[in-house]
Amino acid sequence: MRALVIDDSRAIRLILGQILRALLKFEIIEAGHGLEALERLKILIKIEQKSFVPA
Repeated sequence: MRALVIDDSRAIRLILGQILRALLKFEIIEAGHGLEALERLKILIKIEQKSFVPA
């Protein structure tokens, strides 16, 4: 699973990312603000669409 961690504090993003990775085995994507988060989501959606194979 993936988690998008959004916070303007790099330290908080790192702490939350470490917790999510350690406890839940999440793949972490970080963003420093909302606009950056939206850009990361757009990229992830494009990647998911390219790798999706219909059954």
